[in-house]
Amino acid sequence: EGVKGLSKLGRIDLQRDGYNLNLVSGPVRLQFQVNDPDNYPPLPKTTENSQHWTVVDKVAYRDALKYLLPCAATDKSIPTLQTVCHKFSPTNLELAAADRFKLGIAQAGVLGYEEDKGQVLVPGASIKQLIKLLARAEKERGELFVEIGTNYIRWSYGLVELVASTVQGTFPSYQQLIPKGWYTKVTMDRAEFAAAVKGAHQVAKGNSGIVRLVVGDGD
Repeated sequence: EGVKGLSKLGRIDLQRDGYNLNLVSGPVRLQFQVNDPDNYPPLPKTTENSQHWTVVDKVAYRDALKYLLPCAATDKSIPTLQTVCHKFSPTNLELAAADRFKLGIAQAGVLGYEEDKGQVLVPGASIKQLIKLLARAEKERGELFVEIGTNYIRWSYGLVELVASTVQGTFPSYQQLIPKGWYTKVTMDRAEFAAAVKGAHQVAKGNSGIVRLVVGDGD
């Protein structure tokens, strides 16, 4: 909050004095206590010769991630499901997230592609931070460079760059979970259905969050 206030004053000068950081803007001075940078957790190591890179439209990719993130598991006992699975091909980037009850799948078109990386699992926490960064591109379409290396993924566009560790493991074969046919098909108004589910969910919170759908003639 203090930095936000300083930004309205114009130029901000940073001055380090041991383990103190001073932010100075005009007549205002703020002082923060800082930690030894050597204690910062190690970042994923990247190399100039990445194993794979893909270029996608950053707005389409961000929208797909925003749709999928709520589908990812929050249970720490199943780390491979706390991720968004990225499955690469020369013409498409397929994204998937799941927990024990739901599965979400989305597609993001590929603008450029080099080499076959198969699939990688990206932690949900990293996806959440990426969505925040890409929110700055709300009205700005363009390319997002996605690089896959050994145990890491790197996203970059313009001067913005984010590197995250990937999760080792195998994502479930979700294609086997998608029904090949159906016995009952219902067509309804999407807005009305969303409002009804949202209302029912408030009551269902005390019952494992389960909302039951009952379909019958005239309903």
